[in-house]
Amino acid sequence: MKSRVRLNIAIALFAIIAIVSPISIYAQYAPQKLNISGALFQPGGLPVVQASVDFRIEVLDKNATCVLYTEEHLAQNLATSKGGFALEVGSGTSPQNLLQGTAVLSWRVFENTGLNTGAFPGGSCPAGVTMAAGDSRMIRVSYNLGGGMTAMTPDVPITAAAYALVADTLQGKGAADFVQIKDDVGTDLNQSNVETVFSATNYAKLLQLLNNTFTGSYSFNGQRITSVGTPTAGTDAANRAWVDAHVGDKDADLTGVASGVGNGRTLIWDAGTNKWITGTPAAIDSSKLPL
Repeated sequence: MKSRVRLNIAIALFAIIAIVSPISIYAQYAPQKLNISGALFQPGGLPVVQASVDFRIEVLDKNATCVLYTEEHLAQNLATSKGGFALEVGSGTSPQNLLQGTAVLSWRVFENTGLNTGAFPGGSCPAGVTMAAGDSRMIRVSYNLGGGMTAMTPDVPITAAAYALVADTLQGKGAADFVQIKDDVGTDLNQSNVETVFSATNYAKLLQLLNNTFTGSYSFNGQRITSVGTPTAGTDAANRAWVDAHVGDKDADLTGVASGVGNGRTLIWDAGTNKWITGTPAAIDSSKLPL
């Protein structure tokens, strides 16, 4: 009876998993569950109509070497369903998330990070497993008709349904809710550049600039700082035009002094206009400046 049961359940599971998967796409907060349906048949083709059948569901990596999650569905009544059963993975008894060391089926079981998971907390895969982009998961169904659990073969792959390949939302958020990569002639927003800006060293400097806590010196590599405003405080930077028109923070009127013009003139403080002007001091001794 084993071979006939395995063959039928494998075909049924493969068909149902591919059809049922899209249900979660339209939920804003999809339940962490998976529907599996199938039927048990005897070698002669008659359905198994036993009133109490135990099932064990296991989720494995693509090579079926590491059990990521397992749970049981006990005492399923197949007497009135003509051998058919429908199990909701995530709602069974004795759940074990061996990947994370919890008792909850999580989307992390289906996440492809490309990193080795390391030793499983549950001891299912001591060496860990690498789940790279595009890797599928396998479902293994075992049944017990009274003589102990028997694993059905082959294991069934969980594949993406057509609509799931282009999901409209991620937990209710659409494409416009996320910053998207744009790397073209006018924009260099890509993963590499973002990681450069937000590296531990560069991000720390950026925060210092934003919080006005930057200390030390900064080199402009010989470049000019342009369009500096008129200073108003003693600690403000000054532009060249302001510096050229002031002496000691007082206005300086340099009229009459230029290249080849104003020979012999000097700066004189004009208290009446409260500024420095150019002129020739009153002559007392043409060889000396007056006191």
